[in-house]
Amino acid sequence: AGAFHRSNLISFTPRFIVKNTLHIAISIYPIFGSVREAIEKASLLRHNLGDREKDQRRKTTLAPGESTVLFSFNDVSRGIEKSYHWIAFCVNASRYGATFKCKWHLIPVYVIDSHYFGEHDGSSDTMCGILEAKVHSSYAGSILVSISHAVIP
Repeated sequence: AGAFHRSNLISFTPRFIVKNTLHIAISIYPIFGSVREAIEKASLLRHNLGDREKDQRRKTTLAPGESTVLFSFNDVSRGIEKSYHWIAFCVNASRYGATFKCKWHLIPVYVIDSHYFGEHDGSSDTMCGILEAKVHSSYAGSILVSISHAVIP
């Protein structure tokens, strides 16, 4: 007998969690690299360039209301500039015509704040909404990124 109890339980706290609160599915692609490298990778994703098969495997699609834990980030760093964690995401809306490509937005996950992005429709390429990505940190150390429509006063 004693005051201490031995347990074999392991406590697991996920580091990064992404939640889609939009009414439409999104694709996410976690990136580790500098600002320039992250922008370059987002551009490659938009134009379907680079290693398509590898990129398809690393993309995750989140249905409306769905969440996922990110365990690893795709390292695009060349080691020259300081690297950061990013979440690239795009809205999986219908696009009409070859010129209307899915725009990949970049969220810096260590900047605890709200980030805003303009979303264009897939037919006339006009602004149809503003998306808000809120980056929160929890007491346990997790970082939660929730993607939603911005409330416009």
